[in-house]
Amino acid sequence: MQKEKSGTRPRISVILTVYKRTEYLGGALDSVLAQSFSDYEVIVADDSGTAAAREIVASRARVDQRVHYRANPATVGIVLSLVGTVKEARGDFIAILNDDDYWEMDFLSELVGPLIADASCVAAFADHWVMDETGRIDIAQSNTWSANTSRSTLPAGPVREQAEFTIAKAGIPVATSAMFRKNAVDWSLVVPEVSGAYDYWISCLLGASGRPIYYVPKRLARYRVHAAMESLRRSHDKAENLVYIFTKLRQQNWFPEMDTVIRAKLAEALLLAARDKLHFGHFQASRRLFCRSFLLDFRPMALAGAIGTFIPGTLRKKLWTFIRAVGARLNQKSAGRSVRPR
Repeated sequence: MQKEKSGTRPRISVILTVYKRTEYLGGALDSVLAQSFSDYEVIVADDSGTAAAREIVASRARVDQRVHYRANPATVGIVLSLVGTVKEARGDFIAILNDDDYWEMDFLSELVGPLIADASCVAAFADHWVMDETGRIDIAQSNTWSANTSRSTLPAGPVREQAEFTIAKAGIPVATSAMFRKNAVDWSLVVPEVSGAYDYWISCLLGASGRPIYYVPKRLARYRVHAAMESLRRSHDKAENLVYIFTKLRQQNWFPEMDTVIRAKLAEALLLAARDKLHFGHFQASRRLFCRSFLLDFRPMALAGAIGTFIPGTLRKKLWTFIRAVGARLNQKSAGRSVRPR
Protein backbone atom coordinates (compact mmCIF):
# COMPACT_ATOMS: atom_id res chain seq x y z
CA MET A 1 0.00 0.00 0.00
CA GLN A 2 1.20 3.51 -0.81
CA LYS A 3 2.28 5.76 2.03
CA GLU A 4 -0.48 8.29 2.63
CA LYS A 5 0.01 12.03 2.83
CA SER A 6 -0.50 13.69 6.18
CA GLY A 7 -2.35 16.98 6.69
CA THR A 8 -5.87 18.24 6.11
CA ARG A 9 -5.82 18.50 2.32
CA PRO A 10 -6.56 15.11 0.74
CA ARG A 11 -4.28 13.55 -1.82
CA ILE A 12 -7.20 12.43 -4.04
CA SER A 13 -10.59 13.91 -4.82
CA VAL A 14 -13.13 11.28 -5.81
CA ILE A 15 -16.05 12.70 -7.79
CA LEU A 16 -19.12 10.48 -7.81
CA THR A 17 -21.61 11.69 -10.42
CA VAL A 18 -25.36 11.15 -10.04
CA TYR A 19 -28.43 12.31 -11.94
CA LYS A 20 -31.90 11.21 -10.75
CA ARG A 21 -31.07 7.48 -10.74
CA THR A 22 -30.28 6.34 -7.18
CA GLU A 23 -30.77 2.55 -7.10
CA TYR A 24 -27.04 1.87 -7.42
CA LEU A 25 -25.69 5.00 -5.70
CA GLY A 26 -25.32 3.44 -2.24
CA GLY A 27 -23.24 0.56 -3.57
CA ALA A 28 -21.02 2.87 -5.61
CA LEU A 29 -20.41 5.13 -2.61
CA ASP A 30 -19.75 2.17 -0.32
CA SER A 31 -17.12 0.87 -2.76
CA VAL A 32 -15.31 4.21 -2.42
CA LEU A 33 -15.51 4.18 1.37
CA ALA A 34 -14.11 0.62 1.45
CA GLN A 35 -10.85 1.65 -0.26
CA SER A 36 -7.58 0.45 1.27
CA PHE A 37 -6.06 3.87 0.56
CA SER A 38 -7.78 6.42 2.77
CA ASP A 39 -6.25 9.82 2.00
CA TYR A 40 -9.11 11.11 -0.13
CA GLU A 41 -12.33 13.09 -0.12
CA VAL A 42 -15.43 12.02 -2.01
CA ILE A 43 -17.77 14.61 -3.49
CA VAL A 44 -21.12 13.32 -4.68
CA ALA A 45 -22.05 15.67 -7.53
CA ASP A 46 -25.84 15.49 -7.85
CA ASP A 47 -27.16 17.26 -10.94
CA SER A 48 -30.77 16.51 -10.04
CA GLY A 49 -30.86 17.35 -6.33
CA THR A 50 -33.15 14.45 -5.50
CA ALA A 51 -34.11 13.89 -1.90
CA ALA A 52 -33.30 10.20 -2.25
CA ALA A 53 -29.71 10.87 -3.35
CA ARG A 54 -29.25 13.46 -0.61
CA GLU A 55 -30.33 11.01 2.07
CA ILE A 56 -28.17 8.17 0.73
CA VAL A 57 -25.14 10.45 0.93
CA ALA A 58 -26.14 11.95 4.28
CA SER A 59 -26.36 8.49 5.87
CA ARG A 60 -22.68 7.91 4.99
CA ALA A 61 -21.55 11.47 5.74
CA ARG A 62 -22.84 11.18 9.30
CA VAL A 63 -20.19 8.55 10.02
CA ASP A 64 -17.43 9.57 7.58
CA GLN A 65 -16.32 13.19 7.30
CA ARG A 66 -14.64 12.55 3.94
CA VAL A 67 -18.07 12.42 2.28
CA HIS A 68 -19.52 15.63 0.85
CA TYR A 69 -22.75 16.25 -1.04
CA ARG A 70 -22.90 18.85 -3.81
CA ALA A 71 -26.18 19.62 -5.55
CA ASN A 72 -26.59 22.17 -8.32
CA PRO A 73 -29.33 24.81 -7.81
CA ALA A 74 -30.74 23.67 -11.15
CA THR A 75 -29.80 20.92 -13.60
CA VAL A 76 -26.79 22.10 -15.61
CA GLY A 77 -25.70 18.91 -17.39
CA ILE A 78 -22.94 16.46 -16.62
CA VAL A 79 -20.09 18.62 -17.94
CA LEU A 80 -20.84 21.82 -16.01
CA SER A 81 -21.65 19.77 -12.93
CA LEU A 82 -18.31 17.99 -13.18
CA VAL A 83 -16.27 21.13 -13.89
CA GLY A 84 -17.94 22.95 -11.01
CA THR A 85 -17.12 20.07 -8.70
CA VAL A 86 -13.51 19.93 -9.88
CA LYS A 87 -13.12 23.60 -8.97
CA GLU A 88 -14.10 22.76 -5.40
CA ALA A 89 -12.02 19.57 -5.23
CA ARG A 90 -8.97 19.88 -2.97
CA GLY A 91 -6.95 16.85 -4.07
CA ASP A 92 -4.01 16.83 -6.45
CA PHE A 93 -5.52 13.84 -8.26
CA ILE A 94 -9.04 13.29 -9.60
CA ALA A 95 -10.86 9.97 -9.90
CA ILE A 96 -14.39 9.88 -11.33
CA LEU A 97 -16.98 7.19 -10.60
CA ASN A 98 -20.49 7.02 -12.05
CA ASP A 99 -23.36 6.27 -9.68
CA ASP A 100 -24.01 2.85 -11.23
CA ASP A 101 -20.41 1.55 -11.23
CA TYR A 102 -18.17 0.07 -8.55
CA TRP A 103 -14.51 0.01 -7.46
CA GLU A 104 -12.48 -2.86 -6.06
CA MET A 105 -10.93 -2.05 -2.69
CA ASP A 106 -7.40 -1.47 -4.04
CA PHE A 107 -8.46 0.83 -6.88
CA LEU A 108 -7.08 4.05 -5.38
CA SER A 109 -4.02 2.39 -3.92
CA GLU A 110 -2.99 0.82 -7.22
CA LEU A 111 -3.51 3.91 -9.37
CA VAL A 112 -2.12 6.61 -7.10
CA GLY A 113 1.27 4.85 -6.95
CA PRO A 114 2.47 5.70 -10.50
CA LEU A 115 1.32 9.32 -10.10
CA ILE A 116 3.25 9.73 -6.86
CA ALA A 117 6.33 7.93 -8.18
CA ASP A 118 6.60 9.95 -11.43
CA ALA A 119 5.80 13.67 -11.33
CA SER A 120 5.65 13.75 -15.15
CA CYS A 121 2.92 11.10 -15.29
CA VAL A 122 -0.49 12.72 -15.95
CA ALA A 123 -2.75 9.70 -15.52
CA ALA A 124 -2.94 6.08 -14.46
CA PHE A 125 -5.65 3.65 -15.43
CA ALA A 126 -6.63 0.01 -15.12
CA ASP A 127 -8.94 -2.46 -16.81
CA HIS A 128 -12.42 -3.25 -15.51
CA TRP A 129 -15.08 -5.91 -15.35
CA VAL A 130 -18.47 -5.63 -17.07
CA MET A 131 -21.44 -6.50 -14.87
CA ASP A 132 -25.20 -6.60 -15.33
CA GLU A 133 -27.89 -4.75 -13.40
CA THR A 134 -27.79 -7.33 -10.60
CA GLY A 135 -24.03 -7.00 -10.16
CA ARG A 136 -23.20 -10.31 -11.84
CA ILE A 137 -19.88 -10.14 -13.68
CA ASP A 138 -20.06 -11.05 -17.35
CA ILE A 139 -16.67 -12.65 -17.99
CA ALA A 140 -17.16 -13.08 -21.75
CA GLN A 141 -18.23 -9.47 -22.22
CA SER A 142 -15.39 -8.26 -20.00
CA ASN A 143 -12.87 -10.17 -22.11
CA THR A 144 -14.38 -8.80 -25.33
CA TRP A 145 -14.18 -5.21 -24.13
CA SER A 146 -10.60 -5.69 -22.93
CA ALA A 147 -9.63 -7.14 -26.31
CA ASN A 148 -11.40 -4.43 -28.32
CA THR A 149 -9.52 -1.70 -26.46
CA SER A 150 -6.25 -3.70 -26.48
CA ARG A 151 -6.07 -3.49 -22.69
CA SER A 152 -5.88 -7.31 -22.59
CA THR A 153 -2.46 -7.24 -24.27
CA LEU A 154 -1.16 -3.90 -23.01
CA PRO A 155 1.92 -4.29 -20.76
CA ALA A 156 2.23 -2.58 -17.39
CA GLY A 157 3.85 0.83 -17.41
CA PRO A 158 3.68 3.93 -19.61
CA VAL A 159 1.58 3.45 -22.75
CA ARG A 160 3.92 3.45 -25.74
CA GLU A 161 1.61 4.14 -28.69
CA GLN A 162 -0.26 6.72 -26.65
CA ALA A 163 -2.03 8.62 -29.44
CA GLU A 164 -3.32 5.47 -31.14
CA PHE A 165 -4.37 3.91 -27.85
CA THR A 166 -6.20 7.04 -26.74
CA ILE A 167 -7.83 8.13 -30.01
CA ALA A 168 -8.34 4.94 -32.02
CA LYS A 169 -8.86 2.45 -29.20
CA ALA A 170 -10.59 4.78 -26.70
CA GLY A 171 -8.67 2.71 -24.20
CA ILE A 172 -8.55 5.02 -21.16
CA PRO A 173 -11.77 4.63 -19.13
CA VAL A 174 -11.65 8.03 -17.40
CA ALA A 175 -15.08 7.73 -15.75
CA THR A 176 -14.68 4.13 -14.59
CA SER A 177 -11.13 3.10 -13.81
CA ALA A 178 -8.66 5.96 -14.10
CA MET A 179 -6.99 8.67 -12.03
CA PHE A 180 -5.37 11.84 -13.33
CA ARG A 181 -3.67 15.03 -12.20
CA LYS A 182 -6.16 17.83 -11.72
CA ASN A 183 -3.74 20.41 -13.15
CA ALA A 184 -2.98 18.30 -16.25
CA VAL A 185 -6.33 19.20 -17.79
CA ASP A 186 -7.22 22.61 -19.20
CA TRP A 187 -10.71 22.71 -17.70
CA SER A 188 -11.72 25.66 -19.88
CA LEU A 189 -11.74 23.15 -22.77
CA VAL A 190 -14.16 20.79 -20.99
CA VAL A 191 -17.32 22.37 -22.35
CA PRO A 192 -21.01 21.36 -22.51
CA GLU A 193 -20.67 20.39 -26.19
CA VAL A 194 -18.82 17.18 -25.23
CA SER A 195 -21.73 16.17 -22.92
CA GLY A 196 -21.80 12.41 -22.27
CA ALA A 197 -18.46 11.88 -24.04
CA TYR A 198 -16.66 14.09 -21.52
CA ASP A 199 -14.60 11.11 -20.33
CA TYR A 200 -13.27 10.39 -23.83
CA TRP A 201 -12.57 14.10 -24.31
CA ILE A 202 -10.62 14.29 -21.04
CA SER A 203 -8.54 11.30 -22.14
CA CYS A 204 -7.80 13.18 -25.39
CA LEU A 205 -6.71 16.27 -23.43
CA LEU A 206 -4.45 14.12 -21.26
CA GLY A 207 -3.02 12.41 -24.33
CA ALA A 208 -2.39 15.76 -26.01
CA SER A 209 -0.09 16.75 -23.13
CA GLY A 210 2.51 14.31 -24.47
CA ARG A 211 3.31 13.25 -20.91
CA PRO A 212 3.29 9.62 -19.68
CA ILE A 213 0.05 7.75 -19.01
CA TYR A 214 0.54 4.61 -16.93
CA TYR A 215 -1.36 1.34 -17.23
CA VAL A 216 -1.98 -1.07 -14.37
CA PRO A 217 -2.97 -4.44 -15.94
CA LYS A 218 -5.61 -5.39 -13.37
CA ARG A 219 -9.40 -5.22 -13.31
CA LEU A 220 -9.94 -2.71 -10.53
CA ALA A 221 -13.49 -1.56 -11.31
CA ARG A 222 -16.85 -2.86 -12.45
CA TYR A 223 -18.81 -1.15 -15.23
CA ARG A 224 -22.53 -1.80 -15.05
CA VAL A 225 -24.64 -2.43 -18.16
CA HIS A 226 -28.37 -1.93 -17.63
CA ALA A 227 -31.50 -0.66 -19.35
CA ALA A 228 -31.43 2.81 -17.76
CA MET A 229 -27.83 3.66 -18.69
CA GLU A 230 -27.27 6.92 -20.54
CA SER A 231 -25.45 5.33 -23.49
CA LEU A 232 -28.64 3.48 -24.52
CA ARG A 233 -30.75 6.64 -24.67
CA ARG A 234 -31.53 7.87 -28.17
CA SER A 235 -32.14 11.52 -29.02
CA HIS A 236 -31.84 13.84 -32.02
CA ASP A 237 -28.57 15.30 -30.69
CA LYS A 238 -27.00 12.19 -29.16
CA ALA A 239 -23.97 11.95 -31.48
CA GLU A 240 -23.33 15.69 -31.79
CA ASN A 241 -20.78 15.49 -28.97
CA LEU A 242 -18.59 13.15 -31.03
CA VAL A 243 -18.92 15.44 -34.05
CA TYR A 244 -17.70 18.30 -31.85
CA ILE A 245 -14.82 16.27 -30.41
CA PHE A 246 -13.42 14.96 -33.70
CA THR A 247 -13.90 18.33 -35.38
CA LYS A 248 -12.02 20.00 -32.54
CA LEU A 249 -9.23 17.42 -32.65
CA ARG A 250 -8.69 18.12 -36.34
CA GLN A 251 -8.77 21.87 -35.78
CA GLN A 252 -6.27 21.73 -32.92
CA ASN A 253 -4.00 19.25 -34.75
CA TRP A 254 -2.84 17.79 -31.46
CA PHE A 255 -2.39 14.35 -33.04
CA PRO A 256 -1.22 14.97 -36.63
CA GLU A 257 -0.12 11.35 -37.01
CA MET A 258 -3.71 10.27 -36.28
CA ASP A 259 -5.46 12.59 -38.74
CA THR A 260 -6.59 9.76 -41.04
CA VAL A 261 -8.15 7.95 -38.08
CA ILE A 262 -9.74 11.11 -36.69
CA ARG A 263 -11.12 11.98 -40.13
CA ALA A 264 -12.74 8.53 -40.39
CA LYS A 265 -14.15 8.82 -36.88
CA LEU A 266 -15.57 12.24 -37.69
CA ALA A 267 -17.24 10.81 -40.80
CA GLU A 268 -18.76 8.01 -38.70
CA ALA A 269 -19.94 10.46 -36.02
CA LEU A 270 -21.55 12.64 -38.68
CA LEU A 271 -23.30 9.57 -40.06
CA LEU A 272 -24.64 8.64 -36.62
CA ALA A 273 -25.76 12.20 -35.93
CA ALA A 274 -27.49 12.36 -39.32
CA ARG A 275 -29.36 9.12 -38.64
CA ASP A 276 -30.56 10.43 -35.28
CA LYS A 277 -31.77 13.67 -36.88
CA LEU A 278 -33.57 11.70 -39.57
CA HIS A 279 -35.15 9.35 -37.01
CA PHE A 280 -36.67 12.33 -35.21
CA GLY A 281 -37.81 14.02 -38.42
CA HIS A 282 -35.19 16.77 -38.65
CA PHE A 283 -34.72 16.33 -42.40
CA GLN A 284 -32.71 19.41 -43.37
CA ALA A 285 -30.24 19.02 -40.48
CA SER A 286 -29.95 15.33 -41.28
CA ARG A 287 -29.24 16.04 -44.95
CA ARG A 288 -26.43 18.49 -44.09
CA LEU A 289 -24.79 15.96 -41.78
CA PHE A 290 -25.07 13.12 -44.30
CA CYS A 291 -23.43 15.33 -46.95
CA ARG A 292 -20.59 16.32 -44.60
CA SER A 293 -19.98 12.65 -43.82
CA PHE A 294 -19.96 11.68 -47.50
CA LEU A 295 -17.54 14.46 -48.46
CA LEU A 296 -15.13 13.32 -45.75
CA ASP A 297 -15.15 9.59 -46.43
CA PHE A 298 -17.25 8.89 -49.57
CA ARG A 299 -19.32 6.24 -47.77
CA PRO A 300 -22.25 4.90 -49.83
CA MET A 301 -24.39 4.80 -46.68
CA ALA A 302 -23.94 8.56 -46.20
CA LEU A 303 -24.98 9.24 -49.81
CA ALA A 304 -27.96 6.92 -49.40
CA GLY A 305 -28.89 8.74 -46.23
CA ALA A 306 -28.80 12.12 -47.94
CA ILE A 307 -31.04 10.78 -50.71
CA GLY A 308 -33.25 9.18 -48.09
CA THR A 309 -34.12 12.55 -46.56
CA PHE A 310 -36.14 13.28 -49.70
CA ILE A 311 -38.12 10.02 -49.89
CA PRO A 312 -40.75 8.25 -47.73
CA GLY A 313 -39.61 6.06 -44.84
CA THR A 314 -40.54 2.72 -46.46
CA LEU A 315 -38.47 3.45 -49.56
CA ARG A 316 -35.64 4.77 -47.40
CA LYS A 317 -35.43 1.49 -45.50
CA LYS A 318 -35.29 -0.48 -48.75
CA LEU A 319 -32.52 1.79 -50.04
CA TRP A 320 -30.45 1.32 -46.90
CA THR A 321 -30.99 -2.44 -46.96
CA PHE A 322 -29.68 -2.54 -50.52
CA ILE A 323 -26.66 -0.37 -49.68
CA ARG A 324 -25.83 -2.55 -46.66
CA ALA A 325 -25.99 -5.71 -48.78
CA VAL A 326 -23.68 -4.23 -51.42
CA GLY A 327 -21.29 -3.04 -48.74
CA ALA A 328 -21.21 -6.48 -47.12
CA ARG A 329 -20.37 -8.13 -50.46
CA LEU A 330 -17.56 -5.66 -51.09
CA ASN A 331 -16.16 -6.28 -47.62
CA GLN A 332 -16.23 -10.04 -48.17
CA LYS A 333 -14.37 -9.71 -51.47
CA SER A 334 -11.81 -7.43 -49.85
CA ALA A 335 -11.33 -9.86 -46.99
CA GLY A 336 -10.93 -12.73 -49.45
CA ARG A 337 -8.22 -10.91 -51.33
CA SER A 338 -6.36 -10.04 -48.13
CA VAL A 339 -6.03 -13.63 -46.94
CA ARG A 340 -4.79 -15.12 -50.21
CA PRO A 341 -1.13 -16.24 -50.22
CA ARG A 342 1.27 -13.86 -51.91
